[in-house]
Amino acid sequence: MNKLIKTGIIICIIIAGIVGLGVWAYNEVVYTPHGDMVVDNFAAEPLFSYEEIVEPQHVEEANTINKTVAVFGTDLDGYITDTILVVNINSITNKIKVVSIPRDTKVEWTSAQQSALENRRGFSVSSTKINEMTAYAGIDNIKDFTVKQIEMLLGIEIDNYVVVSLSAFKDVVDAVGGVEMYVPVDMYYVDSYQGLYIDLEEGLQLLDGDKAEMLVRYRSYPTGDVQRIAVQQEFLQAFAKTVLSPSIVTKIPELVSVFFTSVRTDATIGEIFSYYDYVKGIDISDITFQTLPGEGQYIGAVSYFIPDIDNMASFVRDIFFEHLPDDEFQLAYTDIDEVHELVENEAQEDVVYYDDGVLIDKTVSIQVLNGTGVGGAASVAKDILEADGYVVDNIDTYNEQAQSITQINVRDFDYARQFKAYYPVSLIRVDETLEYDVQIVLH
Repeated sequence: MNKLIKTGIIICIIIAGIVGLGVWAYNEVVYTPHGDMVVDNFAAEPLFSYEEIVEPQHVEEANTINKTVAVFGTDLDGYITDTILVVNINSITNKIKVVSIPRDTKVEWTSAQQSALENRRGFSVSSTKINEMTAYAGIDNIKDFTVKQIEMLLGIEIDNYVVVSLSAFKDVVDAVGGVEMYVPVDMYYVDSYQGLYIDLEEGLQLLDGDKAEMLVRYRSYPTGDVQRIAVQQEFLQAFAKTVLSPSIVTKIPELVSVFFTSVRTDATIGEIFSYYDYVKGIDISDITFQTLPGEGQYIGAVSYFIPDIDNMASFVRDIFFEHLPDDEFQLAYTDIDEVHELVENEAQEDVVYYDDGVLIDKTVSIQVLNGTGVGGAASVAKDILEADGYVVDNIDTYNEQAQSITQINVRDFDYARQFKAYYPVSLIRVDETLEYDVQIVLH
């Protein structure tokens, strides 16, 4: 009997140790409540605010029955949020509604965000594409930057966020045994700078992790990102069907392994378990997909997605407040004239002088060379510069002797100082024989 008791105690200790190790690993690796920046106060209001005009308890009720999660898929290097989804789970309607936010959506940084970036990185920006915010602020600061912008745009509160790396995305698809889907067109694209090689044939097929990556990253459609988002949504529908199938039970250990190694979130373990009550009664037919209303537009030389502010209110109403009767709900706009002016601003002049005498000339020809040894770094730098109105004429790999610091090589010294905002730790070198006005060699 004593032996049996001792054995039971040992088993309990082992189980407690395993659980404790799991909790520790989750808190150390997965749980990411905040980053390395301090954003004291967001000096901006949401584009919309919503208030119930019949019963005050509806406000609390709406928060209780809705769970809203922002899901981000990063690029290969983990700098940029290539895929942005807002997932709303409603326990009254038993529906999951997924909203895709185009990666090129133009956002205006709040003064608090600009100050935080200036204090931490030594430079700041005023507007970018939404997917580039983490390239500037860092992926660990996504809650105070990208998530906050989504809340401002939609006028809602995001309960939690999840960041899935590209490698994790592929691992998850492999872990569930692949996803069956009809590939709508032949897909072929090569970008050696990003290490991206896409080669898929049209037709029904079982996509493993590598092929699923090709599908969701392919962009060479006639309508560009609009069709890309539609295909991504079709994939997510097929993925959901796979995950909700009974056979998924046998895949749980592999999925847990991927989750603990390649996913970041600000959700505590308790919050994760609480989501079960919201999704336990949901069927595949209850999952729908929408895209943020708006349209593509060039501002200067940069292509943006501009949200349709006029139709945003009804869009948000249908997605997040469907459970409320029309006669018990009223949309109340905040004063957003100033925000409209910012969002719809046309490109500034190409050349201006700041008070400190730094020349800002966005007509210069630019070459970016990748000397980091990390694939796709030059492409990321190109996207960041072009988001601010520059045009990068060429990106390539730096094949000469390795450098110990980023170099800004220029024909004219006056051209160089404006790029110190992007590369504060860098060396300026004047070379009048350069093919381009500015050559940036990344280290």
